[in-house]
Amino acid sequence: MKRLIGIFMLSAALLLVTTCSEPIDFVTEVETEVKIANDLFLEVVSFSPGKGAENINPQDPLEIEFDRSVALTSVSSDTVYISDGTSGLAFDNPDFNSVTNVLTIRPETPFQSEHSYTITVNGVRGTDNSSLQESVSWGFTTGKFPAGSFTVISQNPASLSGYTDSRTVNIGISVNDAGSSIDYVVSENENFGDPKVNGSLSALTATTVPFELSTGEGNKTVWFRVSCTIGGTYIIGNPVAVNIKLDSLDPVVSGVSLAGGASYSTSTAVPLTYSVSDAGSSSLSELFVKVDTTDIAGLFTHISSSPVSTNAYFGAANYVNKSATVTVYDRAGNFSQDSDTIYIDSIPPNAPSVSGTSPTLDRTPTWSWSTGGNGGAGVYQYRLNSGNWSSSTTATSYTPGSSLAYGSNTVSVMERDARYNWSPAGSRIIYVSPVYPFNKEKGVSLTPTIQWPGTFLATYDLQILNGHVWTTVAPGLDVNYFIVPLSQKLQPGVTYTWRYVTHSRGGTVYSSSYIFTTEE
Repeated sequence: MKRLIGIFMLSAALLLVTTCSEPIDFVTEVETEVKIANDLFLEVVSFSPGKGAENINPQDPLEIEFDRSVALTSVSSDTVYISDGTSGLAFDNPDFNSVTNVLTIRPETPFQSEHSYTITVNGVRGTDNSSLQESVSWGFTTGKFPAGSFTVISQNPASLSGYTDSRTVNIGISVNDAGSSIDYVVSENENFGDPKVNGSLSALTATTVPFELSTGEGNKTVWFRVSCTIGGTYIIGNPVAVNIKLDSLDPVVSGVSLAGGASYSTSTAVPLTYSVSDAGSSSLSELFVKVDTTDIAGLFTHISSSPVSTNAYFGAANYVNKSATVTVYDRAGNFSQDSDTIYIDSIPPNAPSVSGTSPTLDRTPTWSWSTGGNGGAGVYQYRLNSGNWSSSTTATSYTPGSSLAYGSNTVSVMERDARYNWSPAGSRIIYVSPVYPFNKEKGVSLTPTIQWPGTFLATYDLQILNGHVWTTVAPGLDVNYFIVPLSQKLQPGVTYTWRYVTHSRGGTVYSSSYIFTTEE
């Protein structure tokens, strides 16, 4: 209720103001008040170095305290802009303490002595997606203090940042301009006891020195500190620590198996299994693998569990042995590999060649077939029309056990090779007709033999349509199946129509008309 009253009073006040002065954005003002009332703005509580602070140690980090947790993804050299008066300073790996809500930043290049800096925070967001109501800016000035930066880098170019496969690492050191000569010391001992390396550098210079880590695998902390004489006083700078993980042992890959150890595959995408582990200090999540095959180079992928089940991919070439090699790497640059080989045969035989007499009056016709080549093993499956496929057989013909329906009937046949690649289906259509020539047949002989089914209990006339008149060309036929050679030669490329007439005790019945076209 208080929030609503506040918004109402603000609205009234804004209305009053707009009548006496320049118009304002009422909606924006109300939205802002609502966000303030609901604590939706991210706030900067404090910062160090403070506003206008002087004589700051250049080695000190920049610390900014917020009123809530900050999304590190929103923190960059753009959203926390560190200006030296000329350009912005870059920084890597900002740290946020979620308990104290303090963001800690160290520039890649250390602050210079006796130099002014301006910090502007704008664009940082809270983990609750809150944002600053307005940018926050302040400045400070460093004093004349020794400061520098250092890196700990593996001597193996394959090692990722923060990892090394050897105890001997490279220490990269750069120093500011606090004195004409700046001393440095590097040690795994926070008190900078032995073992350590030390030396001196001229101001604003850099160097790289080797350093021997202590024995034992795992995380190491390396400390760095610079010192110099300023105004007759020897000043020791603040210590800085960097972590690096020593992992000198190779990871392990084992159990590489293609298709479960099968000797061949009929697919170019072959199931692949393997297991990985690390003999050193790396965890499983710090390992990554690459699967290369004979034909295709793999990509680096991270793994979350072991054993791993995936696919290995090969090119289209067939009838050859091909291999898959699994290489596992850790972040320190160690690796090992194992492989398996398999014979690839993914190309099926050609479709069989299927034959059979068509058209036919035989209602149980025979289909025959032969191999189409390309590696067929002489083992077939067939089916009639859309029925089920037969079991595998070496038979090369098929005759149905019962009469087929009149019309088109199709037998399809597939052949497999020795590795069970099945060919595409070859097929043959046989037209089973009760008469010949059947209806709409083309290319009929000029002296055809007309056939139709009949019975000895009736007589038949064969008629051919002549213009608009049916002409009887073979009267009084009385056999069971009628085979009537035409005595006259037909004209080439001409369409004819014929029928038969049945005479029985039941009366006279005319058959359907059948059209055919003679050969050219």
